[in-house]
Amino acid sequence: MREIIKPEIIKRSHFIWLAAGVAVGVAVMLAFQAQVPSQSIHAFGTHGNDNGAALVTVPLDESLEGVFFLDPVTGFLSGAAVSTTSRKFTTFYRHNVSKDFKVDGKPVKDPQFLIVSGVATMTNRGGGRGSQIANSIIYVAEVKTGQIAAYGVQWEKNYKTSATRKPRLIGMLDQGKFRQGELEE
Repeated sequence: MREIIKPEIIKRSHFIWLAAGVAVGVAVMLAFQAQVPSQSIHAFGTHGNDNGAALVTVPLDESLEGVFFLDPVTGFLSGAAVSTTSRKFTTFYRHNVSKDFKVDGKPVKDPQFLIVSGVATMTNRGGGRGSQIANSIIYVAEVKTGQIAAYGVQWEKNYKTSATRKPRLIGMLDQGKFRQGELEE
C-alpha cells in the first residue's frame, strides 16, 4: 500500500534543499574567491575644453589625490590637495610648463597642451627633507611640436594632515618627443 506524504513534510524538505543549495553556493564562492588574486583598480579623471584648459586628478599617496589645472593662457600648471583633518586646501603647487617646451631655444608660440596623470612609485633620490615624490607622474604634451614632459610633485605623508598652507614643488623628471619632426607654424 502507498503511504500518503503529508504537506508539512514536503514544505520541510523544500526548506532543507534550499538551505543546502545556499550553503553549497556560499562554499563554492568562498573557494573561488580564495583562488583569484585581488586587484586594485585605479581611475583618474582628466577634463579639457575647447580653449585648451585642462583639469586632472593626481594620486599623491594611497588615500589622497590632488587636483591640477593647466592654464593654456599663462602656461602654468597649478595644483592643490585637501588636508584630511582640516578639510581645506593646504598643499599647493605651481610651475610654468610653457617654459619647458621650446623650439630653437624659444618657448612655443601659442602652445596646445594635453595632460594626463599616471601611477608611479618613485624611489627617494637625494635623501633629506622635501625630496619625496608622490606616487604619480603628470604627463604634459605639447601637440604642435610633439614634445612631452613628465613631472613629479613633492609629497610627504604628513602633508595630508597639515593645517598649514604651504607651497610645494613640481619638478620635471624627463622630457622627450612622441612624434618625429615638428609641425609648421
